[in-house]
Amino acid sequence: VDRVWNPMASQGGTETETMDSVLQRGPYVIQHRNRAVTANDFRQLALESARGISRAVCLPGINADAAFEPGWVTVAVLPSSDERKPGVPLQLRQQVGEFLSRRLTFPLGASGRFQVWGPLYVEVSVRARLIATDMNKLATVENNVRSTFRDFFHPIRGATNGSGWGFGKVPCYSDIYALLE
Repeated sequence: VDRVWNPMASQGGTETETMDSVLQRGPYVIQHRNRAVTANDFRQLALESARGISRAVCLPGINADAAFEPGWVTVAVLPSSDERKPGVPLQLRQQVGEFLSRRLTFPLGASGRFQVWGPLYVEVSVRARLIATDMNKLATVENNVRSTFRDFFHPIRGATNGSGWGFGKVPCYSDIYALLE
């Protein structure tokens, strides 16, 4: 072999699972025994279905129109990504759906009362008036504030503790004031 090259960048790969992750996941595997019964079972199994999933939530009783309807199960997943608004590729949604479908404790039937969604994002805007003590540092202060807010609102690595936002969580005004300080 004279030479090897990759004409296209690879996609979808993940790092080896850490021992901490295995120890955290282990009790859930024993609890759900590879069957989706409770909302927590669906969430845990969705996290196990593909290595690139950062978060998952089960929304029991939510139908395809995002309205309450008994008998439906919707699972929303958030992939691990540095993108500003990580989306879930169709292939990943299908992988999660197939993985969970094999573990359902109820028949799907013709109505298809089970679905996998990606996250729905809510836009947040902040208007603030900052006063710089030195005009030469005005651009630096503005860039720092924008960068801080971009990191704070990131769905995976944001929030006050840096572990990301849970589904349905909203920031408090006090958090924004603290960032501006």
